[in-house]
Amino acid sequence: MDPKSRNFRYFKGNKHKQNNNKQTTNKKSNKTKIRSKSLKKQIHDTQRLLFKNILCEDGVKAQQEKLAKLKQSFYETKRTKTYNKKLAKYKGVKFFDKSKILKRLTSLDKLLTTTDSGE
Repeated sequence: MDPKSRNFRYFKGNKHKQNNNKQTTNKKSNKTKIRSKSLKKQIHDTQRLLFKNILCEDGVKAQQEKLAKLKQSFYETKRTKTYNKKLAKYKGVKFFDKSKILKRLTSLDKLLTTTDSGE
């Protein structure tokens, strides 16, 4: 069975399993590089390792510290992503509101100067 065929993913067993290593290939240079694991996957892996209870006390402490750092960095990146997304979304709205206000302000200034000079 050709792995590129359409129904390849429906076969079961070790013979037909796909390779799940995350590798990217640069088309121009044909160099492959392995990508690092995502933060969610690293958190999940350390939680599973702690759940198995196969580590000594020092290893458990080290893994718990690693888990705390990973969670902190995950929440920081998530917060910055949502902030940047909202910033991009409302940037146009802010610009147009500001331009409306500035036009109104200049028109009122002109009106005020014409009424002051008229008196």
